[in-house]
Amino acid sequence: MAADGIDRKLTTILAADVAGYSRMMAADEEATLRTLTAYRTIIFDLLKKHQGRLVDTAGDSVLADFGSPVEAVRCAISIQEELAVRNAELAEDRRMLFRIGINVGDVIVEGDNIFGDAVNVAARLEGVAVPGSVCISGSTFEQVKNKLSIGFTDIGPQSVKNIPQPVAAYQLSANAPETRRGGSARRRNLWLGLAAGLVIGLAGVGAYAVWTGERAAERAEALRLKAEAAAERNRAEEASRRLEETRKAVEAERRRAAEEGRRRAEARREAEAAARQRAAEEARKRAETEARERAEAEARERAQIQARQRAQAEARQRAQAEARRRAAAAAKRKAAAPASRSQVAVNPGALRAAQVQALLVGRTARFERRHRFKPGKVVFLLTFAPGGVLRLGCTFHPDRNPTRQFPCRAGGKTYVWRMDGERICWSIRAPICFTVARQGAGYVMQPTAGSQRAILRGPFRIVR
Repeated sequence: MAADGIDRKLTTILAADVAGYSRMMAADEEATLRTLTAYRTIIFDLLKKHQGRLVDTAGDSVLADFGSPVEAVRCAISIQEELAVRNAELAEDRRMLFRIGINVGDVIVEGDNIFGDAVNVAARLEGVAVPGSVCISGSTFEQVKNKLSIGFTDIGPQSVKNIPQPVAAYQLSANAPETRRGGSARRRNLWLGLAAGLVIGLAGVGAYAVWTGERAAERAEALRLKAEAAAERNRAEEASRRLEETRKAVEAERRRAAEEGRRRAEARREAEAAARQRAAEEARKRAETEARERAEAEARERAQIQARQRAQAEARQRAQAEARRRAAAAAKRKAAAPASRSQVAVNPGALRAAQVQALLVGRTARFERRHRFKPGKVVFLLTFAPGGVLRLGCTFHPDRNPTRQFPCRAGGKTYVWRMDGERICWSIRAPICFTVARQGAGYVMQPTAGSQRAILRGPFRIVR
């Protein structure tokens, strides 16, 4: 590494690209891309074979460097020979011709890339090269001229873009058999034929120049025309390159816009997912709050029910105590002044007091009546509890659905019953007394004279 921290090295640079690449892409993109891919595979293999290192592949171009100028030139010629064989199998308008430029020079090394004027010169010489051929710089020619049996034609100094001094350039004119060791005999014969034709052509031109005496002038004119053609070719290739760069810039912008759209869509999806998650969390919290409120309400309702039940139990206890007190008082009154049987009308066949108590006390009697206003029946259940407590239950059973039952207003109430001789009595709005007699397999309850109008009379049966 240099003192200033920049790595430099002396190397041989090979630059190659496709002549007329934009035209071929415009005609058939897919076929051109397939051919380019196949030809690049061949080039990469030959680079490895000749100890070359691939530096970059941008668009249709290839940039490589070599430690040896000899191997770089051999690799370039091998590439052109191999691609010439492949192109012979294609239609003329689909043949892909590479131009190759080679230069030896000092470059800056940065990672896997190389930079410097030496790289630029190789790229400009590639533009000077005839499609399907190789053009080398003067520095490269000095390194290989006595090491390879290859013919190069001096095409004179070339003024190329962005290079201040003209560059000495040599165009490949012939090839020796050693340049493609192991190549096919057909290709070697091809190159030998080309070399022989070139030698014969040059001999004819020399003879003609000697015969006319104008060889120097014609050579100068040929060089001038060749330089003009090369300059025109450079301008056309530069325009094509700018067009390709513009196309690549547009494609890069399109990809950037697509990527930006993808990022925005991803951000929108993430925002929507976050919103859904927040909504779900809020819904969960609301559900938990509602469940907690329902639980608290149910707890309050249970507490109220328990309080009502306690109050009802206390009321029943008070009623039972009151009933016992009244029964005791009635017993005292009865003992003090027993009622005359002549004053009470008793139904014939009525059960005795002991029989009534044995039949009803601690048991439940069931009465059934038709409702006076609705189609259905009313069922009364009278439970004569010990201690003088009478519990009255009442339910309505409609005819349209006998299995259904509805509570009556008269049900769920508690009264006090007592025995008055052979009669059983209790008070609803006023005192009412009944006699109990057998009727068939059941019993019948009839109010005695002087009692208020009673609904609970007639046949009944003991249900429990």
